[in-house]
Amino acid sequence: MKIRSSTIFRIITSIVVVILLLSLYYYGTHGKDQAEPKAISLIVYGNETERWENLRRGADQAAEAAGAEVNLVTMSDETDAGEQKKLIQREINNGADALMIAACNSTEMKQYIEELSGKIPVILVESGIGYTDDRLCISADHYQMGYQLGETIIEHEVPEVKVAIFIDHELRDSVAERYQGLYDALQGRVDSITIWNRKDNEADIRAMLLLQRQLTEEAVDVVVGLDTASTEAVIDAAENLNKDVKLYGIGNSDQTVYYLDSGVVEALGYQNEFSIGYLGVCEVMGISHHTREEYNNMVEYRVVTKKSLYETDNQKMLFPFVK
Repeated sequence: MKIRSSTIFRIITSIVVVILLLSLYYYGTHGKDQAEPKAISLIVYGNETERWENLRRGADQAAEAAGAEVNLVTMSDETDAGEQKKLIQREINNGADALMIAACNSTEMKQYIEELSGKIPVILVESGIGYTDDRLCISADHYQMGYQLGETIIEHEVPEVKVAIFIDHELRDSVAERYQGLYDALQGRVDSITIWNRKDNEADIRAMLLLQRQLTEEAVDVVVGLDTASTEAVIDAAENLNKDVKLYGIGNSDQTVYYLDSGVVEALGYQNEFSIGYLGVCEVMGISHHTREEYNNMVEYRVVTKKSLYETDNQKMLFPFVK
């Protein structure tokens, strides 16, 4: 029996329509989820791009290899959670496919970042919102870095020393964890520990001015900063007053490294931010996935002195882009 040409046409047309519908269904249910991010916004606290240079370079290297691009976004200050939320929303509105965020305030940013779940891929770097299964933070072990800095102070100072710890950004979990590690290392092993932080009415006062007042009012032997901005403020205050006090800190900016090299800073803790940026891009793009503990082990940290500053391993971590 002969099949009429019109019947054949209808059969072919039906098959094509079915194929198109199946393709559209697959794209709608799978394709969008599986699409790799191409535009990644790296949103950090503070207004200095130089401070984040190593992190950005690590992220750029991983993104280039994966065919993506990273846009570094800074804030006007260190702590304004409202501004950071607005910047995140701006990047989403401008077409960001994924976000890497260094939380300026772990408490205030927690709910907002959790509400982004399912809307856009998000990974936290350097400073997080506390540990959750789906919102891990890629960083070194901040507690252990603080503890090792404390061990270095014990090694270099006499037991009768009086240590002041300057805590200026304790609402970031990275700073809070470093403080706890440092305090645990020093407790019972130095003559006394004093905590310097802001009063409620001092939110807008420059950190350097607060420290100058503290250094004038209270005699201490050692002052410690727990993040880059705080360590820089400690340096500036001591230098302006010409105070004979030992300085220790955590940071990796040009200023902190310069004063370590010149002997003003006794020791400096830092983490491999190049590695954080690289791993962050791999995680957010689905190239790799690890637990928080695994990332803590993968991201190296060190406490460096003037004597060890130019050792090869420290050079690679502090200046990974210099050949």
